[in-house]
Amino acid sequence: MTVRSILLGTLPLLTAALAATVASVWVVRRTRSFTRGRRTALRIRIRGDLVAVVLGSGDADAARDRLEHLARRRAGRRLLLELTVSVAGTVRGESDRRLADLVETTGLVSELVAQLGHPDPYRRTAAAETIGALRLWSVVDTLHAAMRDEDTDVRIAAATAYVRLDAHRAAPALLRMIGKEDERAAERLADLVCLLGPAAAPAVLDRIRAGERTPRMLRVLAACGNQMLAQPVQMEALAAPDSAVRVEAARGLTRGASTLAVPGLLAALGDPHEDVRAHAATALGRIGVPQVVPALVALLDDPRWSVRQRAAAALASVPGGVTVLTELIGHSPQFVTTAAATGLQQAFVGTGLLTDLVAEDPARRAVAEAAVAALAQRTSTTRLLTEAARSFPHPGVRERLGALLTSTEDVVSVRPVVPPVPLPRDLVPVPPRAEVVGASRAR
Repeated sequence: MTVRSILLGTLPLLTAALAATVASVWVVRRTRSFTRGRRTALRIRIRGDLVAVVLGSGDADAARDRLEHLARRRAGRRLLLELTVSVAGTVRGESDRRLADLVETTGLVSELVAQLGHPDPYRRTAAAETIGALRLWSVVDTLHAAMRDEDTDVRIAAATAYVRLDAHRAAPALLRMIGKEDERAAERLADLVCLLGPAAAPAVLDRIRAGERTPRMLRVLAACGNQMLAQPVQMEALAAPDSAVRVEAARGLTRGASTLAVPGLLAALGDPHEDVRAHAATALGRIGVPQVVPALVALLDDPRWSVRQRAAAALASVPGGVTVLTELIGHSPQFVTTAAATGLQQAFVGTGLLTDLVAEDPARRAVAEAAVAALAQRTSTTRLLTEAARSFPHPGVRERLGALLTSTEDVVSVRPVVPPVPLPRDLVPVPPRAEVVGASRAR
């Protein structure tokens, strides 16, 4: 038998095999396409049922029955869990409660707990986020292990869920975690503690007293909002060797210090660090006692513009401070005059000083008119006053301001009537400002 006859004999077999292969490939592709289509349609239907249950629409009961039936099969339960996780972060309020009830009814809670141990960190993170978003109180203890997970995102997600589920016990746990985390994770955890509000202040105080008097802890303490507990710690921190700690303490006191903090803040006006001086000035301005006026006036001679600007803004909010700023304009060195003018501008914008132009009290009117007169002499502020005279909402203010700007004699004749209050001798600070004053004189 020749080779040719052999080839001719096997050709039909080869053709049939090729046709069978092509047919098999076509069938496999069609089957896969059909399966993908069915899976896509199933996902769409499940998502639609989830939305119906979450929104409580008319067919919510039927949708709930279908979902519960689906959850009885293992493959269906996995698919339902995947879609539930994707929906959980988008619902709030009553919808949140409906979805949580569905998760508990269908047994997905145990699936979420099991997913906290999944090899994929993204799955573990999603499970922790879902437990927190749906406030599944029954599994809150499972978050403790997740807060010690090897993956940072998982730990943060578990800590966030813990804050939502058990806020009363969350602060000590999160504060313990902060000391073990890197900078980025520690900041995220600190922000979570801040969200707890005044309830977290005692736990933060305990950590600070235990030796963790760091800028981050002081920031968290201030953000908790319990200034009565925070102020003693902040006052003590104003004398810390670390300048970053002093800065954070002074910044925290700007949130609402009491008059008991005045002596310490007056001493902080002489701190070598400019941010400490600036924040101390702001805190004194917010306390608002007139006894601090001379100390703030002295700070207008500071070599740093940021400090001078904060001191001027603080003066504008203290009784008698506007009068002092008015007198300083034109009768002081240029940098002091500029700071005083900036403080008066902020008073016009922020404290309603312009409305005092039409106040019933003649003393208030005189102070406001004197401030306008002083600013009108500076070309840098004339445009601001002119714009206010044209667009201020109160017609009486517009009229009076326009008259002051157009009548030079009227402006010059205005004199303030509220004298500054002298600083008591026992509150006069003794600041270590040799280097600061030297820099100022050099200017």
